[in-house]
Amino acid sequence: MNIHEVEIQPVDMFGKRGVGFVKIKADVSLVVNGKEEEKKIPGIAFLRGDAVGILVALCCEDGKVYTVLVEQPRVPLGTVRCIELPAGMIDDNDTVKGIVIKELKEECGITVKKSELTELTKLAYEDAYEKGHIPSLGMMPSPGGCDEMIGLYYVEKKVTVTELNDMQGRLEGNREEGEHIQLHIVPYDDAWKYCGDSKLLSAMFLYEKLRQKGKILLPGTSASPLTNTNA
Repeated sequence: MNIHEVEIQPVDMFGKRGVGFVKIKADVSLVVNGKEEEKKIPGIAFLRGDAVGILVALCCEDGKVYTVLVEQPRVPLGTVRCIELPAGMIDDNDTVKGIVIKELKEECGITVKKSELTELTKLAYEDAYEKGHIPSLGMMPSPGGCDEMIGLYYVEKKVTVTELNDMQGRLEGNREEGEHIQLHIVPYDDAWKYCGDSKLLSAMFLYEKLRQKGKILLPGTSASPLTNTNA
């Protein structure tokens, strides 16, 4: 495609981070067999950068597997009770896995090591990325209007019934960043019923497909004891 012009529209700044969100309108033509098409293709885009989402398997002593979801206000949806997968935006101040660890601590009070993280999107899409089918190793929530690519991760922890009960309904989040988060501990197999969050649904789907292909072991195989920042 040929990009003739790019108009930068509203820009939102994120404090010390600098540029946060940007909206652009581009004049773009598609090139087919070396010839530029007369009809322009849609060129309006919301640039917000990449993010991560973390699927946590809590392998309980009662023999069941649970996961943790976060409830928080979401102005774009007009609700104060949006339930979704723990997630966060990527910035230049840390590695991607460092962001995953930071978000789990802030949103869920759970401490993990980099070695415990499994990158679902890398395992699933490495071949597609090498063939040029996708621009980076991530899930595309809205490619028709947004540049965001979300790296999905998986981690599992061993927990006691007491630890699960302590987490249920607990308030978390970084108040300095305006976060007001409440935890929901739900049976893993039922998590898809709790919300329509694309991060959660994609992470669960990728985990199951990768497990079927033998690229990931059954839950509990590599689980380490829960370390809780609020314990």
